[in-house]
Amino acid sequence: MSDKISTDSDRLPGREQLERMVRVSPLTISAVYKKRDKVGQAYVLNLSRGGVFLNASEPFEMGDTVRVQFFLP
Repeated sequence: MSDKISTDSDRLPGREQLERMVRVSPLTISAVYKKRDKVGQAYVLNLSRGGVFLNASEPFEMGDTVRVQFFLP
């Protein structure tokens, strides 16, 4: 018999397990981003201590530096 107590989060894949540990706030807020010399519009779809999900027409690559501006209601 194991001494380890199993929880639902023990069985979740990495991202889902992380989302249970970090509070994610779903929302939709208009945003403006700047990537290199290009400026675009996007939407913030969720926000947490771990980051932000930005829905933009241009794809971002891992390691891209992006400046985002938005205003919370």
